[in-house]
This record gives sequence, structure tokens and C-alpha cells, in this order.
Amino acid sequence: MPEYQSSYSSSEKRSSVPILTRKQFLHHPDISVFRKNIIAASIIAYVGAGVHFLINIVYLGGFLAFMALLVEVSLALGIHLGQSRICGTGLIVYGLILMVLLWASSGAPFGVLAVGAGIYGLIITIKFHNRWRRYLETNELSPIMVCWNCGSVTKASTICPKCGATQSVYPGTSVSYDITYSNSGIYDSQTGEISLLSGTMINNRYQILDLIGEGGFCYTYHAYDTLFNTEVAVKEFFPHGVAMRGNSEAVTVHTQNDSIAFDKGKRRFLSEAKGLAAFNTIPDIVTIYDFFEANNTAYITMEYLDGQNLREYQKSLNYNIPMDYIMFLADKMCQILYEVHSRGIIHRDISPDNIILCNDGALKLIDFGALKQDTLDAQGTQTIIVKHGYAPIEQYYGNGRLGVWTDIYALGATLYHLSTGQMPQDSVERAVRDTLAPPHMIRQDIPYGFSMAVMKAMSVNYEERYISMIEFRNALLG
Repeated sequence: MPEYQSSYSSSEKRSSVPILTRKQFLHHPDISVFRKNIIAASIIAYVGAGVHFLINIVYLGGFLAFMALLVEVSLALGIHLGQSRICGTGLIVYGLILMVLLWASSGAPFGVLAVGAGIYGLIITIKFHNRWRRYLETNELSPIMVCWNCGSVTKASTICPKCGATQSVYPGTSVSYDITYSNSGIYDSQTGEISLLSGTMINNRYQILDLIGEGGFCYTYHAYDTLFNTEVAVKEFFPHGVAMRGNSEAVTVHTQNDSIAFDKGKRRFLSEAKGLAAFNTIPDIVTIYDFFEANNTAYITMEYLDGQNLREYQKSLNYNIPMDYIMFLADKMCQILYEVHSRGIIHRDISPDNIILCNDGALKLIDFGALKQDTLDAQGTQTIIVKHGYAPIEQYYGNGRLGVWTDIYALGATLYHLSTGQMPQDSVERAVRDTLAPPHMIRQDIPYGFSMAVMKAMSVNYEERYISMIEFRNALLG
């Protein structure tokens, strides 16, 4: 077996790996004050250089005035490039020294504005570098959020400061809600009953039996179809932090801004149901029965699956799924997704949570919650909720180029997790510093070819991944 060289070390401290690049760090809300001050100081220095140049032409003549201008522009440039330790700080110090020497030797009027801005810029630059060094050691910054409505990046809050849209609760904030389960529903101390209670009738047909799932934008219920006397699963569109429910089943929103985004999301929810219904002829994908609007929101009814998802199955085996079954899963999932892709659809949410192992042994792919029907070579621009560890880097950007390669990465990450028992490193972190160890270095019975196929599928650059599920399958099983 060929040897694989890697710099990975399982004992390496997490704090030594920065999540943000230096440029991203500078634009974090905690650090924005440094950026604003550096920009202000550089503007003052540029203005001071221009004014001083005009004065020096009168008092010193063209040559000395031009020399002074070069020095002061160097100083302003140094402030502007203050994010760079060598260039920024060095130019500021160099500019200050030359300005003092020039003034002392020629008697030129002192550039008060430029020098003052230079000193101020030097102080801010040093503070910025100290804060960057502390971040490298601790990775500590305030939590941030990406607004679901306008897409702006701000400090985590319940209200977006840019557009005013109500936000969900974000990990790491001081905002919390007292949530408890009551009669198979969820009760929130601030908004009252949120999920539907057991016994509730929807559309005069579906009777809620139990709450079985909760996501960022929906609830999933176990229900009974009174028309056909059969069990079904019902998904209710309910974006958390935006929607609320009072004393009735009707759904309302917090603000007018929320209403516009809620209606748009509801239409997309129903549109995705129509797209998913196209797969009803494929036995390995959950069957859609119906979709409709009721209670001021939207619902999808689908096949009720009696079983457990692969994350639960893995946990039941103490995170040690037999390798021959993982190979079977890999083969089966490649075939299912090849069928999906052949119809021009990308799943965009492959993970162990969305693959169900039914009690009869069948595998079912569920939850096309991030589904987008489009030509596979088109630019994906729709904002989606990503799953860290499974989503490739292109899914983090609104204009990221999505395609077959997007699902190939997610399936590779799923197989990585199932085979090693370890959550794969997030793709955004890997773009900064890749410490992902090949699976065969974590578990000895993983075939080298399987391991390398998974690593290629999980390439950060989508152009380095496989071009189809068939090619990926052949590499996994070959």
C-alpha cells in the first residue's frame, strides 16, 4: 500500500487553527472599529499631504515640496496598508522619521495633519496586530449572524440592524428561550404554543399524532390520513424566529419585513414540493402525497418512514459501522444520486440525517429542503441553510457555482463521517488551513482506494472533484 504523507496531528490544538483569514478578521463586527479608524487616519494623511504640498511649493520650491509629498504619501500609504505587519507598520515608522528629518534640515513647515494621522495610525495598527495575535491564540470573537432576509453580516442578535427582520436565536448569544415539550408540541414561554399539538386536524384530513422533527424552517409531524386510513409525515413551513402562533393553529409573523420574506419562502417551499414529487417513481426517495396551504402557511404530506437515520444508526453501533455495510451504502447512494442528477436536480443537503434506514432494511433519501431545480451548469444564487462539515465551500456564498460536484462533496463527507466516526473539518476552515486526515489513517480496515476516493470527492476546489456519481462510485468500489 502506498504511503501517504500528511501534516495532520490528532493532538494539535484547535485554537492554533484560525477560522477567519486576516482579511475576513478585519471585516468582523468586533474589529470594524480598527478598519474605520485606519481608513479615517489614512484619509487625513492624504489630505494633509496635499495641503502641505501646496504650502511647501510657496516656501520651499518645487524640488523640496515634491520630496516632502513623497514622504507624506508614503506615510498615508503605510496607514492605509496597516493590516500588513511589515508593509503598514514599516511605512508608517519610515514616513514619520523622514518627515522629522526633512523638517529639521530644511526648515519646512511641519505637516501637522500628516504626522498626527501617522502617529494615530501607528497606534491603531499596533492595536490591530495585538488583537489578531490574541485571536490566533484563542479563536475568540463575538458570534455573528447572516441575516436570512438581507444577507448582511452583523453581530448575533434577535433583530437585524440593517433591515429589521427578526432572527432566530444563535449559539453563543445571551438570548435564550424557555422551550419545553407539551402534549407532543413545543411550548415557548415568550410566544406560547408554537408547534401543533397532538390531535390537531389539518385541512380537515390529517390528524397530528406526534412531533418527530424540528429544523430551521419547518416542523415535521407524524400524522394520520383520515381519508385513506394510513400514517403519513407532515412537514409544516415555520421559519423559527420569524413565524409564531398564538392561541390558534394559524401562523403569523413578527413584522411587515418578516411577512414579505415569509411569503417568498412559502412559495419556494411549495415549489420545492412540486420538484420533489417528480421522484415518486423512484422507490429509494421518500414519496410525496400532497402539498397545500392552510393556517396561513404551507404543508407537505409524504410517506411516513418507520426506521432511523444513519446518524442514529451509527450511534447505536457505538460509531463503528462495519466496513462492508459502508461500501454497500456508498454504492447505493451513488446510484440514487445519479438518478437525481440525471433529472437536472441537485439535492444540496446530503448528510447522515437525511438518509433513513427503514426497519425492513430499505434506504430512503429524504429532505430536499435545499433542493433547487436548475440546469446543472447554471450559477446557483439562492440562499440556503448549510450543514457544517457536509456542505462544500461554494454553498456558503450566494453566487457560488453549484452542480453535481456539490452533492459529490456532501456524499464524500457523509461517507467520511460514517466510516471514521469523526465529523469532517468544515470546508471554510479547510480553505484556510486543511487538517483533514484521510479515513484510512483513522481506521485501519478502511481500504486505501476508498479513502483516497473520499478525499478527492471532498476537494475544496470543486474542479478537483469527480465529475459524476458514476465516476465517484467506480473509485469507491474499485
